[in-house]
Order: sequence, then structure tokens, then C-alpha cells
Amino acid sequence: MNPDKLIKLTTTLTLVAALLLFSSKIAVWYFTGSVSLLAAAIDNMGDLFASLVAFFAVRYAMRPADEKHKWGHSKAEPLTSLALGAFVCGAAFFLIIETFGNIGATHIVVMPWVVVGVMLFSIILTGCLFTLQKWTVKHTDSTIIHADSIHYKMDFLLNIAVIITMGLQTFWVGFDLVFGFIIAGYILWHTIREIIRPAMSQLMDAELTEHDQQKIIETILSHPTVMGYHDLRTRRSGRDRFVQVHLDLDENLPLREAHEIGDEVMHLIEDLFHRIEVIVHLDPAGPCCSFADGHRIVVNDEGETFRHHH
Repeated sequence: MNPDKLIKLTTTLTLVAALLLFSSKIAVWYFTGSVSLLAAAIDNMGDLFASLVAFFAVRYAMRPADEKHKWGHSKAEPLTSLALGAFVCGAAFFLIIETFGNIGATHIVVMPWVVVGVMLFSIILTGCLFTLQKWTVKHTDSTIIHADSIHYKMDFLLNIAVIITMGLQTFWVGFDLVFGFIIAGYILWHTIREIIRPAMSQLMDAELTEHDQQKIIETILSHPTVMGYHDLRTRRSGRDRFVQVHLDLDENLPLREAHEIGDEVMHLIEDLFHRIEVIVHLDPAGPCCSFADGHRIVVNDEGETFRHHH
């Protein structure tokens, strides 16, 4: 499936699932009066809002470049991811505060069978939703869906913890507090590392990962007529990657042939990633870039020379 269509489908199903989770818990709370279920429904209301934001944000980020946004609208992805990450961190802090507030409490959570049924339904639906989101992220590299999946992962773990706690509380009521601290701490750490830091890096136009840069460099030097490169600049904005590089070519090459070589290198780099824009600048090679014994003497951005077999 086309990545854009897959992202739209996933955000639509996520929104429908969030609405279904919220409405089912509100309905059962109305008939049972379960306070714990009301709290879960309020949490799902937050999920519904986050999924609604993601639903519109991914569609805005897909808009083509226009006169006022010539680089496109992909910055909407890291901006939304940062907002969703802050939302998840807030939910994790709220869980920690609630857990602290229950220290010393000796009451045992009592839930009717219908409430347990709703929780099991939530576990199944949230688990399927989280699996779909992870699969979509794997095939589209969408930062928004990745961020949206984190709070559904938290809901999935919390729902499981509630069911497990009900079975363990007959041995020790403190299991509920332990699970609360563990889950909140894990989600907080995971969100900062996987959502907030990458989103900040994209907003600050940080370079691509060393792994991605190395792939680009190896691709550039794989072309037999490229004698070197310099001024390699990379960045990422949402799913889009941007690469600018200067190629060192034989100064005696005709302009047309040099241009064709630049296009070939550009297309080779574009084949590495799904969404990428490459700008190649052609420079005459200096005396440091030469062929010797089947190798090229290449100068990188740091001014270091090394031999590269071609």
C-alpha cells in the first residue's frame, strides 16, 4: 500500500478505536457507577483528543510545497510529535502523583464482572491498535504515528496491570502501587528518548544519524568517476530527508557529462530512502583527489585523506 494511504488509514482507524473505547467506558460507568472506570474513560478522552490532533496533522504534513512553504509542510510532523510527547509525559507524571497519593491506602479495588469485561475489551482493542501503529511506523517512518502509539502502549500496559493487580491484591495490596510506578517510569523514559529528543533534533535541523550518513557517503563513492566529496549537509523533517553535497569531479570533464554524473549520484542517493530531496553541486577536483593503483585518494569534510577502492 502507498505509505500516504497507509498513514491516513491508520490515523482513521485509531480515531475510530479511541472513540469506541471512550464511549464504551462512559456507557458502562453510567450503569455501574465504577469510579475507576470513569477515570479510565477520562484518560481515553485525552487519547481521543491526541488521535484527533494526529489525524489532521498527518494530512497537513502531506500537503505539497506551495509559494509560502517551498520546503513543504513536513515540519508539522515533529511539531505534533513534540506536543504528543509532552502530553504522554504529563499523563505519566499524573500517574506517578496518583500512585504516591495512594501509598498507605489499604482498600481493595472492587470491580463488577461487566467492568472487567470492558477492561478486557480495551486490552484487546488497544493491543490490536498498537500493533497496527507499530507496523505502519515500520513501513512509513511516520513520527506522528510513532508518538501517538506511545500513549496507547501506556494504556495497554495499564489495563493489563489493572487485571493482574486484581488477582494479586489478595496477597498484597501494594502490587497496584508497584505496577503504577514501573509503568509510569518506563513510559516517561521511553517517551523522552523515542519521541521528544528526535522531535527536537528535527526541529533544530540536526544531521541525519551516522548510519544514514555513512550509507550516503558509501553511495557517493560507489560511483567510479566521483573523485571525492565535501560540504555534506543533511537534515530530516518528519518523513522527509534532505541532502546537499559537493562532488569532486575531473576538471577536464565536459559540462554535459559532469551534469549527467551528478544526476546519477543524485538518483543513487534517492534510492536509499522513500522520501528524500537531494541537491548536488559539482566542483573540479583538487590535486588531493587522484587515482592511484586502482584506488581513489579521497578527502572528506574534515580534510582527512583515505584510499577508496573503485
